[in-house]
Amino acid sequence: MNQLISKLGEAGLLINDGATIRLDALQMVDIVDFESFFGSTDGSYAQLCAADDNGDGTTKGYKRFFDAWKQAGIL
Repeated sequence: MNQLISKLGEAGLLINDGATIRLDALQMVDIVDFESFFGSTDGSYAQLCAADDNGDGTTKGYKRFFDAWKQAGIL
């Protein structure tokens, strides 16, 4: 997870002194919250997408951001 956070910082996606991830122009998530959702993963695209699935037919809704990060070479 630390490597992912570092890459997000290099891509300019960390704001508020590195406490927040900018997901897109209007959406952000606190790093503490993001790590509570995805911290048990290795930060890979596959594991992040799997952790986004709530297991009941719903998702947390982050896959579109993971897709964008993968396309940008962050993941």
